Amino acid sequence: MELRISYDFADLDKARVVDAIQTSYWGGNRTADQILRSFENSSCAGLFQDGVQLGFVRAFSDKVFSTYINDLFVHDEFRGNGHAHRLLDALFDHPELSEIKHWMLATKDAHSLYEKHGFEMVAEGHFMGMTR
Repeated sequence: MELRISYDFADLDKARVVDAIQTSYWGGNRTADQILRSFENSSCAGLFQDGVQLGFVRAFSDKVFSTYINDLFVHDEFRGNGHAHRLLDALFDHPELSEIKHWMLATKDAHSLYEKHGFEMVAEGHFMGMTR
């Protein structure tokens, strides 16, 4: 029962990842096509055990200066075993991202997870955003 990280897009259980993102608070308004196209423009990692995908993480980056973590989840039945931490570590070690210094993300409910990996709340007014 060895855990395995894969960066290979072909290994992903795409239907299960799409379903998990569409049922999340952050991805409920995305279509399956949009989610799958976002994989093509991102660096992804899946966590597997005995051929079953336990979780997924995706980030997009200029691959030089900065990276934005956009999707991270562990399927419900596998939560509570440190898998989210493994996925973050895998993303930080990703061959396309391992030299990146500046990492960003937004979360409504997982602050303690990311704080354990060195993320901090940013000062009010420092970042700006827009939704079209």
